[in-house]
Amino acid sequence: MISRIMFLAMFLGSSFTINATIIDFEGVADDSEFVPAMSHVEDGYTLTSSSSIGPISGIFGAGEPHSNTNGSAIFGWCTFCELGHVISLQRIDRGSFDFLSFDVANLDPEGDIGIVDITGFFTDGRIVTASVNFSTVWTTEFLNWTGLDQVDFQSPLFPLIPEVEPGLLLDPAIDNLVMARVPLPTSMALFGLGFILLSASRARKSII
Repeated sequence: MISRIMFLAMFLGSSFTINATIIDFEGVADDSEFVPAMSHVEDGYTLTSSSSIGPISGIFGAGEPHSNTNGSAIFGWCTFCELGHVISLQRIDRGSFDFLSFDVANLDPEGDIGIVDITGFFTDGRIVTASVNFSTVWTTEFLNWTGLDQVDFQSPLFPLIPEVEPGLLLDPAIDNLVMARVPLPTSMALFGLGFILLSASRARKSII
């Protein structure tokens, strides 16, 4: 019985650990293929395009000859095809989540320096935007945002980077989006603790 209580305690404790989810876009496109997608669902999350003219975003296979892949499948979108185009990240069940990091680069293998804005919509009503520069070199950007309803990716209409001609829009590519589900609410924690204490009480009585 004591071992059962210890197991329950360990199980409850594990439920509060952050279980990271990595969206890596693998298994969708063949090595040299591009698969257009207005939305992409993976591991309980969805990436959705706001495009009104059709699929101008999608998944590029690791060997797609016209894109700047990182040796694996990536997700990219056309910025100049539709101004104001947004890619939104949400949980399928619309629950809250943490957005920890992602990889980013220019989709064009011969492209220049560009910029992408990442906007986080938090459960407490806050809205925070971070601007990230990108080039043809893949880099990992760490945000560590917690308690989100949604994250938007968008290239600004007029990049404010000295190396980029004003008004020039460059296509971003992203990969390895790392998210974590928000830990269980307090009510669930109290329920689990009560269950453990009840089991402990019964175990004590059985020993007596």
